[in-house]
Amino acid sequence: MGCPQFETRAPARGNDTARLSLPETLLLLSLEDATGSYLFRASTALPYGLAAAVLMELALRERVHVEDKVLVVSGPDTGDALLDECLASLRAAAKPGSVRSWVWKLGLRKWIRRGYLDRLAQKQILRREVHRILGVVPVTRYPVSSAAVKQEVHWRLRQVAMGAVAPDPSDLYLAGLVLACRLAGRVFLFPKREERVLAGHRLAGLSRGEAYSAAVREALGNIGVICLAVLYFVSIAVG
Repeated sequence: MGCPQFETRAPARGNDTARLSLPETLLLLSLEDATGSYLFRASTALPYGLAAAVLMELALRERVHVEDKVLVVSGPDTGDALLDECLASLRAAAKPGSVRSWVWKLGLRKWIRRGYLDRLAQKQILRREVHRILGVVPVTRYPVSSAAVKQEVHWRLRQVAMGAVAPDPSDLYLAGLVLACRLAGRVFLFPKREERVLAGHRLAGLSRGEAYSAAVREALGNIGVICLAVLYFVSIAVG
């Protein structure tokens, strides 16, 4: 079986050229472009995926670390309102908790998802639409309005998976989140099934291999490993 053919040039940048945070990126990947509905395979694990992405983002910004199996706040506020609200929850806890327990706790807080949806809409990457079921019950959806931004995320993951670019810790974490939330099939859109499977296997090898472990040990401690272990358990439990 031949290797999948990846784009050699990056797609045109979208309106928002700043790096998206891990929660923003994961949420963007989990939405159907046209309808704004959540991809079915990702819907159950997504709340916990977002919680893990928040903790990973805080670790990337050196605001949390693991000490004696407990998640510890180790820096000031980030200036990001959503991340800082999560930091406030960590600081206000009656007793310190493990990374695993915080993935579960933050996964139950619906305001995290709503906050990141609204932020992506403010950045004009998504657009907010209100529909009514049976003409009565209002439902808010967020279709993708900037396809270029999402295409760039896909392109980056594909390049990382195939070894065309050197991954940074954010890439490695995103690779693990994509796999744990069952989004790899939508990132690797090849005409042949065997090509999609090969690309997914390579991404899995990257997120679980020596490069990932070394980056985690060097930059981020055990936070990413524990978060992804929780997510893989969730994905198996929900089938």
